[in-house]
Amino acid sequence: MNNRLSICVWMSILIFVGSVSLDGQTKSWRSYFNEAETLKQEGQYLTAARKYQQAAEVKPSNKELSYFAGKYFVIGRDYARAVACLEPIKDKSNQYPKVLYYYGLAEKALGNYEKALEAFTVFHADYNGGDQQQMKAFVANEIMGCELGRTGVNMNHSDSFKVDWLGDQINSSDQEFAPIPINSSLLYFSSNRTDNIQLFRSELDETDRWTEVTVPES
Repeated sequence: MNNRLSICVWMSILIFVGSVSLDGQTKSWRSYFNEAETLKQEGQYLTAARKYQQAAEVKPSNKELSYFAGKYFVIGRDYARAVACLEPIKDKSNQYPKVLYYYGLAEKALGNYEKALEAFTVFHADYNGGDQQQMKAFVANEIMGCELGRTGVNMNHSDSFKVDWLGDQINSSDQEFAPIPINSSLLYFSSNRTDNIQLFRSELDETDRWTEVTVPES
């Protein structure tokens, strides 16, 4: 009887220790990365950003993980965490060509116009990717926004800017930015309402409502 009891006790201990070991096991950076990639494809950008960040914490030598985390924190509108991820690698544009773009967006959203302006200015001068014409148009508009924001802060007029909601066609539950008014009735802007950041256009109709957005012809 005592022998059986001893065997049962030891088996229980082994099972318990084994379960603690499995539950407490640190996941690999690759596991976090794969989860992030799946979440990104599903449009769950903020959760994906957190998974990229966890992957970066497990493998800090892989700076690309920090870049991905920062990028998707920007898209998910968690700008403080985006800055924390991107600031340490903002001088690595040769490896991550759009790092200054996303860093600038995050700093601008936080009201840090000087830092954002510096990032956008360098990006605008140096970026030479295949989409440089489109990106430089976006960034030129962001630079103007930074200068306007900086002027308002310096003049203590930060409460003098009016923000208008332009309707469901323009303002979605995702992020819209870099508006480019072509004229009084035609607006181009960027949005991450699809899987990627993309340029859209909309026009005012006869009732002063913005039409359904379309992708401009190239």
